[in-house]
Amino acid sequence: MLENRYMQVFVAVFKTRSFSKAAHQLYITQPTVSGHIKTLEDVLGVVLFDRTGKSVIPTKAAMVLFPFASQIVSLTTQAVKELSLFRDQQKGSIEIGGSTIPGQYILPRLMSRFKDTRPGIHIVIKIGDSADITAKVMTGEIELGVVGAFQEQRWLVGQECFRDELVFVTPKGHLLADRESVTLSEILKANAAFVIREMGSGTRRIMEHALKKAGLRRLEDLNIVAEMGSSEAVKQSVREGVGCSILSRRAVEEEIRSGSIASPRFSGVELTRNFYLIWHEKRPLSPLAKSLKEFIAASCEIR
Repeated sequence: MLENRYMQVFVAVFKTRSFSKAAHQLYITQPTVSGHIKTLEDVLGVVLFDRTGKSVIPTKAAMVLFPFASQIVSLTTQAVKELSLFRDQQKGSIEIGGSTIPGQYILPRLMSRFKDTRPGIHIVIKIGDSADITAKVMTGEIELGVVGAFQEQRWLVGQECFRDELVFVTPKGHLLADRESVTLSEILKANAAFVIREMGSGTRRIMEHALKKAGLRRLEDLNIVAEMGSSEAVKQSVREGVGCSILSRRAVEEEIRSGSIASPRFSGVELTRNFYLIWHEKRPLSPLAKSLKEFIAASCEIR
């Protein structure tokens, strides 16, 4: 087997044309150098150096081997360097998953701050619904996720980190838009058109749970006119007058402030939730992921 150490010794002897100088350069003894070269020659079945005179002369076989050996040594040195940077979290790539709201409104800010201390790293934020991100963490496709709906599963750990408030929103000029507050019964009586998130969405799950707790028999009792795959799509639909919705305040703060959509208080309905940092308890985190997990935990709004 061509061990890297043998290649390292071979390259040093080839360049210095001396066993003693190679030994000095590599901080090993001259007999060790001679032994490594003899072993390498035995493995390859060729003579690499002519030792008959005072100097060490590379043979034709050594001339053939040298460019390959140099590349092996160079690549190994580079690999060790890169792994050292990775171990010290100064270099490397990491993917983190986020359900829609954390992925769009929380993680970008956090990742920017994390990267400020490690400019050499590369961060990828994968956005999906809570079920999708949870599945990716469970299969090991990503190491960490931040989701709005924590699903109890074996080995899945969830740490509450961020709070979120869902708010009722209507198009500008809607018959409920100028109300200071509305109730569920008033929404049902008005038969207000509703645009909601798709199945698997944490926003939808929390909304459905809260409305049923407030007296809604089933979600289909709402006048649902559309289901969307992202909060941005729902928000745009509300702005365009397609219907009302229930969305994260983080997603609609600017629109409420500018008056492009309205947000009467939803009386009698508790619409709050937490976002969870999740990871697989039995999968060892890479050094970078471990550091990122600790950074997010330290940034949590919930203690």
